[in-house]
Amino acid sequence: MKGTKIGLLCFGLPIFFASEDMAAQPAGMVNDGSDRLTVINCADTPVYAAALALPAKVLYAALNLPAGTPLQAVTTAGTSVALLPGVENGEEVVRAHLSLKPGERVALKLGPAAKWGSAEQVCSAVFDAASGSASLCNGVVAFEYRAGQWNLSFDGPMADAIVERGERRILAGCRLDAWLDAERRGRLMGIAPKAIQEMGLIHVREARLIGGEARANPDGSATLKLIKGFDGFAKGITWTETYALLPGQPIVTYRTVFETRGDSTRYLAFVELGGGMRGGYGSLLRGQRRFKYEDPKAPNRILLAGNENAYTRIGWRAEKCWVGMESELGCGIGFSTTKEVTRALPGSSVWSLGNAGFFVRLVDAEQENFPYEFVPGRPLDLGLAFVAACGQVGIWNQTRQLFAAITRGKTPRLAASYAVYLGDQPLQPAEVGVFRDEKLAGTGTTRRAALEVDFQRAYRLSAKAEQATADNPVTISARLLGAPGEPIAAMTLDRPGEKEVDFTAVTQWAGKRQAFTLEVLQPKGARLAALVLEPAGLPPL
Repeated sequence: MKGTKIGLLCFGLPIFFASEDMAAQPAGMVNDGSDRLTVINCADTPVYAAALALPAKVLYAALNLPAGTPLQAVTTAGTSVALLPGVENGEEVVRAHLSLKPGERVALKLGPAAKWGSAEQVCSAVFDAASGSASLCNGVVAFEYRAGQWNLSFDGPMADAIVERGERRILAGCRLDAWLDAERRGRLMGIAPKAIQEMGLIHVREARLIGGEARANPDGSATLKLIKGFDGFAKGITWTETYALLPGQPIVTYRTVFETRGDSTRYLAFVELGGGMRGGYGSLLRGQRRFKYEDPKAPNRILLAGNENAYTRIGWRAEKCWVGMESELGCGIGFSTTKEVTRALPGSSVWSLGNAGFFVRLVDAEQENFPYEFVPGRPLDLGLAFVAACGQVGIWNQTRQLFAAITRGKTPRLAASYAVYLGDQPLQPAEVGVFRDEKLAGTGTTRRAALEVDFQRAYRLSAKAEQATADNPVTISARLLGAPGEPIAAMTLDRPGEKEVDFTAVTQWAGKRQAFTLEVLQPKGARLAALVLEPAGLPPL
């Protein structure tokens, strides 16, 4: 089979808010830079690659163009950004692939084009049968498979301008670590691999490649399918691995299927922790400190300081099978099963996320515990999913959203560290832990920030005004993004100087995750000199 390279359209993250009112009333936006798209990275770390999904209906209304008109985007520096049409949850969208430096602000001028951008600018799929190697890319992440192991990196058309690919790696040396057996045995622990082989078991690394295929799919995903076989007692077993990059998402799904012919029952053995995916971390997860998130109720982080806190007993949780890990470099990785498990799992159901690497055990939604059996006509079909994060976006919520969606056959809405505005109207909020005024959109009397904050802890709002008076004050308000109703008055600065309020108490958002717009009104003559929204536990800045 010859190696093939296939390009495709790539679909990205859903925009959080694009109301019908915006599409129905473009006149209010025409004189407000409605052909200008602004993207602001609110993080102090890069966004290595991302796919924006812009609501086509809103764009065409704002630009006063017929639906379906090819569009182009050009930066203020004259750089063209490829725009591709697509569909997201039944709605037409326009895709834009970007990479952002820390705190970078990108302004794009939108307009009609002779044709859409080329799909080959963002995506590819390659399989080489001779070497058994393969690669996939969806314009957000790149997957590389070689010698039975795989790596995952952020990758997009602009990613090289941020940092070279070798410095964008998230996971490295990942492979399935599992044993096949011809008989049902109890748990085998503390036994050397050679001794296990002498007992008659076969490790999956002994599989030989029979065939494979890399495919770029019309929906924007890219998949790699590998078919493998074995010798000895396992010669009747066919092992199929399928890796998929979801459309425009930093997500990889893994499906492994073991089928057997004849009339014999075969087993995925219970060796050590059981069969599962084992791997190491790339450069983006190699900070001096790493943190694990395993509590489904709150983002309580655990410092990975040694082997004693690496293990997570997934059977002891209500939402059993997801765990997240992040480094101090602002990047993270989340792990999840692809099927929801509602029954009880034994205490021996353990995942390991340590400083040296990870092991994520496969979980069967029906069989209670290893060894997992499979018989002719009833294959063993198991799966895992991995979600990557950068830009200081919290991996706890990303992984939680991944688990909730992927186990129901849906695509999750993932947060991002960048805010998106069409004219002055917010389309997507930026997830932030700390927000400062230099990331506000707009330069006139009205300035805004579309934000998403997890108010699991108290937040304070601090601001400083210059030349403000009682008749000419600077006011700051908050409004739920996309929701009707009056804004919440957060602060009034009616004199020069600084002021501080308990933002959580003012908004009554304690314990909630909220997407909202922070709006600053500074009438002529008065000026906002500084603004900080931050956790109350931090010292004032």
